[in-house]
Amino acid sequence: MANYWARQSKSIDLISFSDETQVPFYSLDVGIRHIPLGLSEDSRNGIMGAVNNLRRIRRVRRAIRKTSPNLVISFGDSTNAVVLLATMGLKLPVIVSERADPRLLASGRLWRAMCRIVYPFAARLVVQTPEAAQYYRVWQFRPPVVIPNPVPRAPNGPKAHTTLRRPTVVGIGRLTREKGFDLLLEAFGRVSGRHQNWTLVIFGDGPMRPFLEARVKSLGLNDRVWMPGFVKDIYTVLGQTDLFVLPSRSEGFPNALCEAMACGVASIAMDCPSGPRHIVRSGLDGLLVPEGDISSLAKAMDWLMSDEEARRLIGGRASTVSERFSVSKVMGMWEDLLKEVMKRKGNSKQ
Repeated sequence: MANYWARQSKSIDLISFSDETQVPFYSLDVGIRHIPLGLSEDSRNGIMGAVNNLRRIRRVRRAIRKTSPNLVISFGDSTNAVVLLATMGLKLPVIVSERADPRLLASGRLWRAMCRIVYPFAARLVVQTPEAAQYYRVWQFRPPVVIPNPVPRAPNGPKAHTTLRRPTVVGIGRLTREKGFDLLLEAFGRVSGRHQNWTLVIFGDGPMRPFLEARVKSLGLNDRVWMPGFVKDIYTVLGQTDLFVLPSRSEGFPNALCEAMACGVASIAMDCPSGPRHIVRSGLDGLLVPEGDISSLAKAMDWLMSDEEARRLIGGRASTVSERFSVSKVMGMWEDLLKEVMKRKGNSKQ
């Protein structure tokens, strides 16, 4: 989003809680001014948490006042609460955006209670799916706006050299419980005997790595499963992927699934709350299996691992995801929302 608007010669200030030593995961347009505040450290206890959050509110307020924006957009529930508190009294329109399924957020009851108090002060609330909009409808006097993630076309041209042992199943995401990689390991373990030449590669890192590594060992899959950590050039990986699996227990609007489909990779996703069902047209351009159902996941994997032609057909249709959720369509929805908010505030300045 920031890159898109920067290329349209809009003035974009990107305020983050990271510090100056952390390089942004995504490349930023040269026209974007990145302002890292160094506020991402964890708190040791509740008292320190309260102190740190007060400090975050003060620092965010100072940064916003210094940049003198016409409008603020915030992402993520706890960040949204901090930004709304930091902008109290500044007479600035603030759009807040939720990026996950609200029924399964891990931010804690206190943050959710705080969000429920402050969200009505937002100019608008943006969510990614109709289910999320329904959840938040009782929180605000204005209905939430549903805007999915944009899905760029897969880039062409030379890519970095990353060689995967083919054929391969790939999963991508943080190694946390909600991402469901323990389910993917179990499913792969059930079908690995029938597909001796296949490997499973899980890209990402997180607190469940020790558990997952131990499970790989207990399943006897040490020479069949690889967990190399985070990957920067996702399209290089997907260009060497034969089957993509999203085994999540919950999602917002999963980028990894969209990127895999945009690359023409046959994909299987758990039908978890609440994004995959709005991306995958099951049986046409991918497969949906019941959330948490290892047997159904293993069955779907077994079929596509066995049938190269089915993978080719499904993958070919999957690439149209970048048309259904094109950058121009999705950013057009954001542009319409910004115009509405600015008009309501009586501020036509861009």
